[in-house]
Amino acid sequence: MMSLDTNFMIVNSIYFMHCVIWILGDYHFFLFVRQMLGKREAIAALAYSITSEHVNDYVLRTSANSVEGNLMFVVFYYYLNLKPKIFDKNIAYLTLAITISFTIRSSSIVGYLPLALVVILSDFNYFIPILVAGLTITIPTILINLASDAHFYGYFTIPQYNFVYVNVVMGISKYFGEMPWFYYISHLYNEFCEIESYGFPVFFLMSVRQMNGTLTPASGNGWHRKIKGETPSERLIRIPFVLIFFFTNFTILSALAHKELRFITVLVQIGQIAQAYMITWCFDTREVFIAWLELKGYNQGNSRSYRNIRWITGWAVKFFALFVLVKQERGRIVRWMTNNRYKQDSGLEVYNLFNGRSDLIG
Repeated sequence: MMSLDTNFMIVNSIYFMHCVIWILGDYHFFLFVRQMLGKREAIAALAYSITSEHVNDYVLRTSANSVEGNLMFVVFYYYLNLKPKIFDKNIAYLTLAITISFTIRSSSIVGYLPLALVVILSDFNYFIPILVAGLTITIPTILINLASDAHFYGYFTIPQYNFVYVNVVMGISKYFGEMPWFYYISHLYNEFCEIESYGFPVFFLMSVRQMNGTLTPASGNGWHRKIKGETPSERLIRIPFVLIFFFTNFTILSALAHKELRFITVLVQIGQIAQAYMITWCFDTREVFIAWLELKGYNQGNSRSYRNIRWITGWAVKFFALFVLVKQERGRIVRWMTNNRYKQDSGLEVYNLFNGRSDLIG
């Protein structure tokens, strides 16, 4: 009746669904980074995420990992704004996001359990609101999901239990390939921030400053001072929850025999934040250096040496920021050209927006 069964709709429906969840994730990604680091860091992080080869490959093309990765930023944003009261909207939205992520990808829950324990141990007043949210949001959502599964499968089943039993208890996943425990280390070394080893030190620096209370937009990116006179609503959570989430997921995923790069998509997405923080940190370092020169009197008479230093350092950090963007984009462009050349040489059809490929749609 509505002509929704056209070739174009059938071939690209999965991409339309991805667009919805991706927009939701990017929106909360921006809100989260803006509140945690600042507006310029949020803009930079979003730009690096959109152009990331790894994020584009796995978030765009794998439904479960896409939902897991995008809802992670929804959870992070509301985690920053939790209030220890019953029916707090932030706890409600956070609980709903975690529940949906769990129903679609069961393993996504492992990173959130320590965050719940941490916030309860830091303030026990959160226990009752979290319990109420679980009873009023999590359980009804899971029951609706089970009813839907039973309807479409034709019999009652619990997919989340099946996932754990088949992959962990029975160990069926090993037949898809077994990798050593350090498999993800080498890949994260290259994928995290997509600028090799720079990402990890900056990520730890970001977490340390969060614990010290110097990681807020008003602190000058941690260089100048701790925030003074914060109201409870303005105080940024001191718990390095992103670091806790990262290492919990990394440990659990490394312990499993079967490993795939799409499983660490959420970890690479966190790397985009560290990448943006590193770039803006470089700009702030330059500003502090210039301020130090002026304090020492090197700008007297607007000397030529002072002007040259300002010009060189200014363009140096700009080129570095551009280098990071081009470097991660270059890999995707080169691979895209290589794949298309292979398809042309082998006679395979290139993907068509209206017809897909004959080997996919028969």
